[in-house]
Amino acid sequence: MAFGQVGGRRPEPVVVHYRDAAVNEELVVPHRWPSARRALQWAVLVLTLASGVLTGCASSSSAAPPAVPETAVPTAAPTSTVGTSTVPSPASATAAGPVRHVFPAAGKPASYGTDHHDYPATDIFAACGSAAVSPVDGVIVHWRADDPYEAAADNPAYRGGRSAAVLGDDGVRYYLSHFESVEPGLGVGSRVDAGDRLGTVGRSGNAAAVDCHIHFGLSPDCPAREWSVRRGVIWPAPYLDDWRNARNTSPADEIRAWAAAHPTACADAAAEPTAADAG
Repeated sequence: MAFGQVGGRRPEPVVVHYRDAAVNEELVVPHRWPSARRALQWAVLVLTLASGVLTGCASSSSAAPPAVPETAVPTAAPTSTVGTSTVPSPASATAAGPVRHVFPAAGKPASYGTDHHDYPATDIFAACGSAAVSPVDGVIVHWRADDPYEAAADNPAYRGGRSAAVLGDDGVRYYLSHFESVEPGLGVGSRVDAGDRLGTVGRSGNAAAVDCHIHFGLSPDCPAREWSVRRGVIWPAPYLDDWRNARNTSPADEIRAWAAAHPTACADAAAEPTAADAG
């Protein structure tokens, strides 16, 4: 029996009569609602479908969320504390890549000795006004743009004249002095790359009577102002040899060994009467 039929018979149409015979026509009205039995069947069907939908939603909402991959939490770079100086570990300093080293005098020719007068350092002789560059990737920790040295007073903290020190990413402090001029825009805290210009080769400080050169020293960084460690504690010539021949050798191991053997060196240097003038 087709939906909308009652007792197997099609509902009789309702005839509406108008006064004007021309518009008299048969008007078909909507079929009656289905029987109570069929209405109940439809209700059951609707409820069944609704129950299935709700069950599916509940199942999907109770499912465990997808696992989120764990992300490694970066840890602080390890450090090694020797005496009063904290030196970054070479392994941690080079985590993002090797620390670069270059020969610190860009001018040619340049020459240097294998020794120095009364402490380990060297003088690199190069043309006056030629470029003095950072020998390492690092941060400037000392910067002197003026030349306060006076021969009569001979303050040892001022003997280097215009000067700079770079704390390399390998934990070594690199000291260059006797500049004729310093590079504008740089200062303590400036980040430099190996080969960046720091100044020009000159005769400032106590080098007025000497050919133009860069005094070059290697040391551990000290937490307080001082000049006697900063000027140099190991011989630089072997490293200069390597850098000149494009061999990327760091003095970090030798500096760490020296610091371990001299645990009070920084404190002793900071106790010098003129240490506060070191800048």
